[in-house]
Amino acid sequence: MYRQYLVLLLAMAHTATATAQLERVFDSTYAVAHLRTTLGRALRQRDTPVMARAYFALGVAHLEAPKSRSEGFGHLFKSSQLFLATKDTVGYYRAAAKLAALYYEDIQAMERERRDRDTEEAKQRDRFVILLVIFFVVVAASIVTMIVYNQRYLDQQTIAEQSEEINRQKIKALEHSLRTETLHAMLTGQEAERQRVSKDLHDGLGGLLASIKHRIEALPPSGDPNRGKEVTQLRDLIDEACDEVRNVTFNLQPYGVEKFGLLTAVGDLLERLKGQQDMQITFQQWQIPSLPGGEFATHSFRIVQELVANALKHAQAKHLLVQFSGMPGELVILVEDDGKGFDPAQEVPGNGLKNIRSRVSYLKGHVEWDSELGKGTSVLVHLPISTDEN
Repeated sequence: MYRQYLVLLLAMAHTATATAQLERVFDSTYAVAHLRTTLGRALRQRDTPVMARAYFALGVAHLEAPKSRSEGFGHLFKSSQLFLATKDTVGYYRAAAKLAALYYEDIQAMERERRDRDTEEAKQRDRFVILLVIFFVVVAASIVTMIVYNQRYLDQQTIAEQSEEINRQKIKALEHSLRTETLHAMLTGQEAERQRVSKDLHDGLGGLLASIKHRIEALPPSGDPNRGKEVTQLRDLIDEACDEVRNVTFNLQPYGVEKFGLLTAVGDLLERLKGQQDMQITFQQWQIPSLPGGEFATHSFRIVQELVANALKHAQAKHLLVQFSGMPGELVILVEDDGKGFDPAQEVPGNGLKNIRSRVSYLKGHVEWDSELGKGTSVLVHLPISTDEN
């Protein structure tokens, strides 16, 4: 098609009917070089109609290329002025229509660009808003998380403090209960000791003194041959009463503990019991350190005395072993018999075991019981030794 337009333009260049032939290709956009040639020739010949149509054709041709769009717009504007000068109404309106279309397209393009720019700005604003919302959400979530964590930490700390306070109160209550139980056991033991001493005085010493009084009242007069025999018997009764007084006094307050020490007092106790009981009693000492006196010695002696008394009264044993051994910072007392034993899981009547536990607890020690029915009893007492008490 372009070749046909080119041939037609070449023919118009050499004929007198160029103006009529150009109207046939009024809207052609081909052969820009030949159009420029025709335009140059029309300019030289001052052929205004041909120039108008050549400018119009060149403007339309340049409009097809985006890079020469402004040049095409200029050609169309010149063609409209030339059409107006030659009073070519059709050409003028065509050129004006093209210019209006171009202007409308430019307006639409600018509007599209504006809309695209507004859309892009709106998208950027939306992205910014979304990012800002996400940022604030993350910050708020972090703050909430920190508040929750801090509150949980404070709650846990409060719970821990409350638990610690509860434990302290429980410990205080337990200590108070232990002190009360220890005091009760010691008072009970003291009361039992008073009753035993009262019974010893009434049954033993009281009977002896009554017998001595009766014999003194029935003593024959001087010169009676039986008087010497009665006096001798009175002396024996008085000696027995003195021994009874010493026994009662020893049970009330073992003065040998303070005067001679714990081990000597325990050895003296076991020696006196050997002559009174049908039982083999063995006393052993192993690596004994320097032992404190005072309450430690007194309570330790009472513990041994109570354990030995239980073995003598209830065990029905043939052999009894009392052993003292020294450990680093500790005194270990073993009292063992081969008697009938008992079940440690069952409650044992009497206050003997309670008194032992109370005294051991008072000395901040601990006691271990190992007994079985028919197989004897072994008691191991651990007492810490404090050098400050020496």
